Amino acid sequence: MLYFIFFQFPLPDQRTW
Repeated sequence: MLYFIFFQFPLPDQRTW
């Protein structure tokens, strides 16, 4: 589910999902 959270709130340069 972490990818879902990251998708909504992607990091500045860590969105490698």
